[in-house]
Amino acid sequence: MSRFTHLFAGGSLNRLSVLRSNPGFIASSTQSPHTRYLALRNLDPLLTAAARGQSIAWLSYADVKDALSAGAFHVFLGVDESDAGTDEFTSERKGGVVVIKGRSYWAIDLTKGAVYDSVLDKTDKEFESKNYSFAPMRGALSSLPWEEESAILAQGRSVIDWNVRNQFCPACGKKTESGEAGYKRFCPRPAPGEATDGAEADKTARCLSLTGVNNFQYPRTDPVVIIAVTHPTDPNKILLGRQARFPPEMFTCVAGFMEPGETIEEACRREVHEETGIKVGQVAYHSSQPWPFPNSVMIGCIGQGVSTEVNLIDEELEDARWFTREQARAAIAVHHDQNAKNDAPDAIKVPPPYAIAHQLVKAWLEGFGPVPSKM
Repeated sequence: MSRFTHLFAGGSLNRLSVLRSNPGFIASSTQSPHTRYLALRNLDPLLTAAARGQSIAWLSYADVKDALSAGAFHVFLGVDESDAGTDEFTSERKGGVVVIKGRSYWAIDLTKGAVYDSVLDKTDKEFESKNYSFAPMRGALSSLPWEEESAILAQGRSVIDWNVRNQFCPACGKKTESGEAGYKRFCPRPAPGEATDGAEADKTARCLSLTGVNNFQYPRTDPVVIIAVTHPTDPNKILLGRQARFPPEMFTCVAGFMEPGETIEEACRREVHEETGIKVGQVAYHSSQPWPFPNSVMIGCIGQGVSTEVNLIDEELEDARWFTREQARAAIAVHHDQNAKNDAPDAIKVPPPYAIAHQLVKAWLEGFGPVPSKM
C-alpha cells in the first residue's frame, strides 16, 4: 500500500513537550516577531481567501499583543525546525544547554466574552481591512490545503476546545488552572498561609487530584473506529450505511467510538454488528485521521464479513446495504474526475476525499483488504 496522508494529518512541528513548562522559552517563543498565531473564535479559524481556496490567516505577535495583554487564552503548538533561519531558542537542562532553531506556532482564542470586547473590536477592524474572517471549519474542509497547516489547525482547535470544556476539576468542582502552555489543567493548592474558609480549605485538601499520583487533566483524544466491510462470498460487494440526516443517496462506512477494554478489531466487530447485524471476521488496519470535531482520531479499517443478512439492530442507521464495485467506483470517480458520470438508477454518493471513509472505499477498489489468517 502506498503511503497516504489525510487532511489534518502529516504534521511535522516539534511539539517540544519538555519545554512547555519552561518560562524563559515560553516567553521568548510567544513574543518573537517571527512567531505565527492561529486565531480562533468559538472554535472557528481566522481564514483568508487564497488562489486555490482558503488558508489560515497567520497573525504575528504584534497582531495579538493587545489581546494577550487582555488575557486571551493561548496554547503552544510547536516549532517548525525546517524554518531554522528565523529564531534560536536556548534552554538549560540537566544535560546541558538545549538549542532549538525554527519558527514557533501558537493558537489563540479570540472568542468574545473571553477577551475584552474593546480589544477585539480593534483587531476585528484590522482583520476586515486584510480580508480576514472567522469561518466555520466544517464548511471550509473542501478548500483547506492538505499540507502542514491543516495539521496545525487540527491541533490548535482541539487543544483550545479541550481547555474551554475542562475549566473545573472533575474531583471537587474547583476552578482549574492551565499549565504547560495549555496542555495541562490542575486543581490549585492553596498558597502557604492563604486565608480560606474552613469548608473551602477542607474541600481542596480532600481533592483526589491533589493526592497519590496527582490525577491532573491532560488533553484527551477519543478513538473512533471506522470500517468498510467486504462481502463474505462476493469480493465485488461492500457494506455501507446511512443515517437519516445524510443527504439523499449518501452512504458511508460504519463508525463508532471505542469502549474501555476493547481492541481496535473488537470495536470494529461490535460496531458493525450493533448497527447492521453483520458479523465481521478478519480486520485490517488501513490508516488513521485526526478529526478535530472536537478531539477524535478516526481509526480506518477494512473488514471481512462472515454473514450477509442486514438487521438494523440499534436503529442508529436508516439504511445499510451491500453495494457493487461498479456503484462504489462511480461514486468515488465523481470526486476525482469532473467528466465522470454517476447517474445510473442505482447510483449512490460517498463522502468527499477529505473524509477517511472516502479513502477506505477507494482503497478497497484498489485491492486493499484483510489478509486471511494463517493461524
